[in-house]
Amino acid sequence: MIVSRCGCPCDTCEFHLDGRCAGCIALSGVPFHDTKVCRLADCCQRRGYLHCGQCPDFPCGELIQFSNDEQYGDNPPGERIERLREWAKDAPGVGVGKCGTECSTCGFREKRNCAGCGAQQGEVFWGSCDVAKCAAGRGYRHCGECPELPCGMLAEMIENGHNPDRLDNLKRWKNQ
Repeated sequence: MIVSRCGCPCDTCEFHLDGRCAGCIALSGVPFHDTKVCRLADCCQRRGYLHCGQCPDFPCGELIQFSNDEQYGDNPPGERIERLREWAKDAPGVGVGKCGTECSTCGFREKRNCAGCGAQQGEVFWGSCDVAKCAAGRGYRHCGECPELPCGMLAEMIENGHNPDRLDNLKRWKNQ
């Protein structure tokens, strides 16, 4: 499961493993050791990307500098950039809604300048989305990673005629 935006290897990080840090995605870009939003996480969130590897500017100068920083960078330098390249190959399309909507096919992306629920922590142009907040709060990229798929909230959304393809998308993305 991807829990960082910059390619940080959370699965081997002592702070993540012992529960002190849930990862920047779940923490809305604010690292557990700070009160300010990380610039890299903020950039991804504003642009609607799950991680930096999905960005057309990847790898940007800031990511390269961060990856090669002597104190906080990678060992070996550039390791997270390679990890992000792998994640980009494996991840579903850019702009994946937590609920299974493929944002690139959604008319609201252009009409309402919607960056997607992943980028806005569940606060979308029409209000607050409980489904997106639930997935983000559990650290999931989308509801397809949840063992409760489909939960009552998602089932109700689909029953009301909101994008019936979303459940098929989530099942397809589940193991990606």
